[in-house]
Amino acid sequence: MAILTPYVTFSGNCREAMLFYQSSFGGELTFQTVGETPSEIRCPKGTENQIMHAMLITENMIIMASDMISPAGFILGTNISMSLTCDSPEQIQMIFSSLSKGGNVADQLSKRPWGALFGVIKDKFGITWMLSYDAGLIE
Repeated sequence: MAILTPYVTFSGNCREAMLFYQSSFGGELTFQTVGETPSEIRCPKGTENQIMHAMLITENMIIMASDMISPAGFILGTNISMSLTCDSPEQIQMIFSSLSKGGNVADQLSKRPWGALFGVIKDKFGITWMLSYDAGLIE
């Protein structure tokens, strides 16, 4: 079964927000900064300590977050995407194809440096979907 997770984008205060959520909900919190990823070379100087990816895992939920703002800029209220972790390469291909109909592919489905098959779509209703399949997480 696929797992649906909210993915929240912050405007430079991701670490502060996620630490707040951890104090509210408990759980294990991890951070990866821009400087710790291959993306550092594509990011502006001074962003090395911004959060590329954060994840809070509790017994009952997962929240993922980032300081990485889309080219459209940061607009409070539209800064939450749906992150769907798929069970198989076939499932991610089928869902990616289905959600693409009438929508916009923001990032083609492809293998990423962290090992996952990943792509991003804004569907015909304006909802952004981040699809991921990582055999290491599933198996």
